[in-house]
Amino acid sequence: MFMLVVRHVRMNKKLKAYQVVTLLLVFTVTFCLFKWWDTRNQMIQAAFVAFEIQTTQEIVSETKWTDRNLDAEAILMRLEFTMGYYKAHSNTLSRCPMLQFVNNEYDRMIRDVIKLLKKETGQDYGDDPNSWIDHYHKGMANKRLEPTR
Repeated sequence: MFMLVVRHVRMNKKLKAYQVVTLLLVFTVTFCLFKWWDTRNQMIQAAFVAFEIQTTQEIVSETKWTDRNLDAEAILMRLEFTMGYYKAHSNTLSRCPMLQFVNNEYDRMIRDVIKLLKKETGQDYGDDPNSWIDHYHKGMANKRLEPTR
């Protein structure tokens, strides 16, 4: 676009004020639309990530406050899914104003899940969710290796 303006100036040698204002207006509107579109898409991504985190938190709090037995495997599967979803989509939120909010919710969700698992299972694999997930995968592999009767 800029090259068209330069070519026009070279050919006509005169650029009138209304032409300059029109070009500046077009550039400004185009830039604003681009920024709006980019921010809108990032906010949608942030909303999806926040929804997955919130869903996991609701599952944890429902398990915490009901008399149902803790299904540690189901919670760890949900935790693994949420962690993968967060890692896959949080890199697109690098310039998003909601990134800090999403990060805080993610960290709180991880702490809540680990705290619940420690309390309910009586086991302690540390504060790293990956160590809990690795232990879960080893347990699932051992169950598959057991002979069926």
